[in-house]
Amino acid sequence: MGGAEEAPLVAANGHANGAAVEEKLDELRRLLGKADGDPLRIVGVGAGAWGSVFCALLQDAYGHLRDKVQVRIWRRPGRAVDRATAEHLFEVINAREDVLRRLIRRCAYLKYVEARLGDRTVYADEILKDGFCLNMIDTPLCPLKVVTNLQEAVWDADIVINGLPSTETRDVFGEIWRYWKERITAPIIISLAKGIEASLDPLPRIITPTQMISKATGVPLENILYLGGPNIASEIYNKEYANARICGADKWRKPLAKFLRQPHFIVWDNSDLITHEVMGGLKNVYAIGAGMVAALTNESATSKSVYFALCTSEMIYITHLLEEEPEKLAGPLLADTYVTLLKGRNAWYGQKLATGELTLEMGDSIKGKGTIQGVSAVNAFYELLSQDSLSVMHPEANKSVAPVEMCPILKALYKILIKRELPPDSILQAIRDETIEHHSGEEKDEVNLRSLRLLLLLHNIGKMIAFWVSAFGLLLCSSLSGVEGIGVNYGMIADNLPSPDKVIALYRASNITDVRLFHPDTTVLGALRGSGIGVVLGTLNEDLARLASDTSFAASWVQSYVQPFAGAVRFRYINAGNEVIPGDDASSVLPAMKNLEAALRAAGLTVPVTTAVATSVLGSSYPPSQGEFSEAALPTVAPIVSYLSSSGTPLLVNVYPYFAYSADPSSVPLDYALLSPSASAAVTDGGVAYTNMFDAILDAVHAAVEKTGGQGLEVVVSETGWPSGGGGAGASVENAAAYNNNLVRHVGRGTPRRPGKAVETYIFAMFNENQKPEGVEQNFGLFQPDMSEVYHVDFSAASS
Repeated sequence: MGGAEEAPLVAANGHANGAAVEEKLDELRRLLGKADGDPLRIVGVGAGAWGSVFCALLQDAYGHLRDKVQVRIWRRPGRAVDRATAEHLFEVINAREDVLRRLIRRCAYLKYVEARLGDRTVYADEILKDGFCLNMIDTPLCPLKVVTNLQEAVWDADIVINGLPSTETRDVFGEIWRYWKERITAPIIISLAKGIEASLDPLPRIITPTQMISKATGVPLENILYLGGPNIASEIYNKEYANARICGADKWRKPLAKFLRQPHFIVWDNSDLITHEVMGGLKNVYAIGAGMVAALTNESATSKSVYFALCTSEMIYITHLLEEEPEKLAGPLLADTYVTLLKGRNAWYGQKLATGELTLEMGDSIKGKGTIQGVSAVNAFYELLSQDSLSVMHPEANKSVAPVEMCPILKALYKILIKRELPPDSILQAIRDETIEHHSGEEKDEVNLRSLRLLLLLHNIGKMIAFWVSAFGLLLCSSLSGVEGIGVNYGMIADNLPSPDKVIALYRASNITDVRLFHPDTTVLGALRGSGIGVVLGTLNEDLARLASDTSFAASWVQSYVQPFAGAVRFRYINAGNEVIPGDDASSVLPAMKNLEAALRAAGLTVPVTTAVATSVLGSSYPPSQGEFSEAALPTVAPIVSYLSSSGTPLLVNVYPYFAYSADPSSVPLDYALLSPSASAAVTDGGVAYTNMFDAILDAVHAAVEKTGGQGLEVVVSETGWPSGGGGAGASVENAAAYNNNLVRHVGRGTPRRPGKAVETYIFAMFNENQKPEGVEQNFGLFQPDMSEVYHVDFSAASS
């Protein structure tokens, strides 16, 4: 195992800090409702390298607390050691430390050996005549109890570790379901699998291992988590420093992250389960190509760096196309990709194919290495990205194409590994400045790769910078501190608006990164496919009562407006109701939010659900620190704030300095209302100076939220704007242009109450809408219905 002289013999968090270890175990036991005398049962399913090592880490850390925890691992039956052989073997090993040390270090003879060295106990149930492990030549010896009967292994498990390849996950967990049918409580499942599948019917979508497990067993997705990271199993077993992330529902991921964390194995937590699973499968695809390039170029550093740059660009493009918040993948994507391309079984497989030591006829399950997950992932991603329903605009040809046409490396790997039309050395064509001819029947399509790759790199350069900033935590300036971008509301109360396709093209051409829709519209959602634009999707206010009372209606709503577009549309939030608090429908808001969230979870989706309120929910707003909710709003808003705080989902608030100004223009300085950089302080609150009304209103909301128990709850400005006409006080093109341009430059700086924390903001609105009430209401648009500008807003200033 590696080049280490010998592995550390005692866990690093060891028994030296036993009290802290036992405290973490007791905390998890309490959360799971375990009674005294009833041990916590942790079961690994699948005995490959990573699954075995992960379970071994737990055994090392907690195995000495035998009355409180039991760790065991299931694998399929192998060639067992008879008792006489085992007794002789143990006698020899226990008499000769040098033999056991060699076995632990080299792992070349036995997979599991029952013996003792210092405080470490290792168990065995097989010897192979050829002297190698069944699955992995370098699989470490693991201190685990091995069980070959699946029912015996899992029937009473509290926590199950899925160490199976994704290609076996569905079948094995389908069998496990038979043993769990009578269970009252569902177990917790931590999946280590990284592969994916593509489902094309009725609509294209990705299926991940956690979704396979949930469907096979009926265990709710909130009880299933994914753990992954840039890790090599043998290095982790040797106690080399590593980190991983556990992704899933709040209830379990934080306590499990604490339970799993060790001094040499740091575990972070993240709510975005599906995204990280998809990323885990995607990196394996490009690792195979990396191995090919390394072998074909004699480990040329230049060629490998070119490949890394190009495959990173493709991966960012694909995650931006398929995932809701690809920026969250910054560190994990780059770190996992780096490790996997350097040292992993997928890269090894690519090398061996390129040198001819392996052939495709041998399949993707290789003796001594296990399943090569990247092969099936190549097929899944290619199938998914070939669908016309996900089409994107080709930046050079100016026509709609399937997304796979923008991914020359993925296409080359598909033709090499799946179709077997090209030899492995054709991967070099995909990274060189050459034109490849693709033939399909009578047609010939020439793709200039130099031009295509340049366009891809330029298209992704801003996103790559954002990824790197996020990955390494660079403190560049407050305007980069997490702002999603400036969005614009897409209102449709008009009879003369352009088609949705043209509207979305206008968003992209104007550098508008996000859109808010007040109600679901499948034509608009279809136009948003592949655009990369973040979407806040609203419900109709008149649907709230039914969404609150009818779970089947909530499920149908999700199935109609979210699930068919998931992956191709980047949903930011579902917005249950707009400005209905206080009012007749207010009591329906929270139940509707809960039903929608439950429906999303059941569909395997993790879109946050929130609601939008007007500033009329405030009973007091002056000075800002005295902000509090009104007596009429508080009974409804308080539980919503608590609910949103528990999941880390923002509250949406519509903020309009214009209406405060127009109601009393003689008392409100115009430059204070317009966010003018030269405005003097109009409000002083406990030594804090407010130079614009936007910050004053927003901090009053922050204060009200905090007084209701929502400390730290983010507030998103879901509407704000200024009319360009209509007869109201201050309504002019000049003032509207000033307000919105000042706004774009300002929101990245935060507010006096929350300085440096960028405010996610949506301008109202994209178009002047002729069916709204006459007057200023018809004149909030940035564009006329013919798509000409009412005035110019520089959205690029949001990140400057």
